[in-house]
Amino acid sequence: MGPYSLRPAELERWAAWVAPCPVPPAELRGRGARRRRINERSADRTRQRQPLLPTFVEHVETRHDHARQLLERAEQAVDGESFTLDGTTYTRVLTESDRRLSRHAAPVPPRLRNNDSGEMVHIASEEESAFWDWAAVETLRTPVSASRSCASSPTRASGNTSGPAARSSPCSSSRRRRPTASA
Repeated sequence: MGPYSLRPAELERWAAWVAPCPVPPAELRGRGARRRRINERSADRTRQRQPLLPTFVEHVETRHDHARQLLERAEQAVDGESFTLDGTTYTRVLTESDRRLSRHAAPVPPRLRNNDSGEMVHIASEEESAFWDWAAVETLRTPVSASRSCASSPTRASGNTSGPAARSSPCSSSRRRRPTASA
């Protein structure tokens, strides 16, 4: 309630909203132990799944490459043209809604029919989904270099170039490589 609690005339006004804490003290006991057990289970899941990481990364990269190649081939194909990629035959298909879009000079998203399964593939959406899956995995796999982290460094952001924090920062100007005159 802050400064309002110091004014006696205001006490009656605020009294209607005063209530005891809805969490009983018994529920708060043992909270640290519950939190530790949650963290232990999370660490166990990480240890169990760690050996599967290379397989997962390979799958995401393969899926992205395949979708990108399929999109490139689909964009080059005309309506009704068939092509084969990785042993699967696809046919470029224009639906009625695609024909309406093309009449209005709107971009037509490439659609394909997988001739082996008969499934319609909206390859632009598939490629975008595969790309973002790949980007998320690459973001988590790639360490951030010191030059990238300089922009978010508190030393660089504040302009402070003196003191122990600036001298130990990987972004400090004394540690940057400067071009030589001969270069």
